[in-house]
Amino acid sequence: MIILLIVILFWQTDYLFENNSVKDLESEQSLNTTEMFPAGEELYYDVRYLGLSIGELKFMINRRYNKNGKPVFEASVDIRSNPAIPFVKLSQLYNSVIEGEIYSRFFRGIVRSDDDTTYTDYNFHYEAKKIYMQRGSYTKKEKWIDTTFVADTLLQDGLSIFYFARFHSNASKKINVPCFVDEKKVYTKINFYNKTEAIDINAINYDIACVKLDGSTDFVSVFGLTGDFEGWFTKDAASIPIKAKLNVILGSINLELKKWNRPNWTPPVYKK
Repeated sequence: MIILLIVILFWQTDYLFENNSVKDLESEQSLNTTEMFPAGEELYYDVRYLGLSIGELKFMINRRYNKNGKPVFEASVDIRSNPAIPFVKLSQLYNSVIEGEIYSRFFRGIVRSDDDTTYTDYNFHYEAKKIYMQRGSYTKKEKWIDTTFVADTLLQDGLSIFYFARFHSNASKKINVPCFVDEKKVYTKINFYNKTEAIDINAINYDIACVKLDGSTDFVSVFGLTGDFEGWFTKDAASIPIKAKLNVILGSINLELKKWNRPNWTPPVYKK
């Protein structure tokens, strides 16, 4: 879902995020991500389908540090379905180690159920052009898969793409982003716009100054997310996602920011 999901370039471009080495990417972008993604940030989203609250997403930036002279932050998203909805139970936790100017170095997806907790790990070793993948069960202490894949470019995972989109918002450009999801190299097409729009949410009693992005995926993700999506991010240095509309197999779902924990931040006021 994340899926969805700051380099401000005030010019139109078609930028294919492909065939870039780590060195190439870091030489092109020098902005540090510390201000945009501070340790301790928490964002909570209500997930709605046909007007009903079907779940919640909690995004967290757990810690920041430097490794080999590069900025690194560790993020997670806790995905839970609404316990009041019968016959539906979704409990998943995604963790990412995100390096440099936003690409994945490590991803762990945990799926929790009543009788088992499983995991999927991707370790991205770009210098060796390899992805080391493992899958197994924490509960049963079993390892089911231990294999490798080719990493011929910098990649996003199912969580890091959320922060990649934040990092590139407030611009006017198009990016075709390679991702590694379900053991496949897939693409997320994102169109960024820098026109200010007024967006309202239940958590705030005024219109918020936002910019829009839209795009599409060529894979199926959490809640059956597939195809087109659109979202609105705050027009400020934080670039917080405020609202999103996502197509799923059975229709569409809506996400809306309902609360947050980020020191010294309030959504920017829209001014005509």
